[in-house]
Amino acid sequence: MAMAKGGKCPQCGYYLFVKDEKWEPKGTTVWYQCANRRCRYAIKTFISNGK
Repeated sequence: MAMAKGGKCPQCGYYLFVKDEKWEPKGTTVWYQCANRRCRYAIKTFISNGK
């Protein structure tokens, strides 16, 4: 499986990076964190594999 791609932080505009991924039968849970150490924004999302 390919690693999830981050986006831009909605709070400061820096890039988000993937801090952790957990593969599950129905998809992948991905934890993103802002690359800006001052911002420290983090979000958890679920990406369905469509099954």
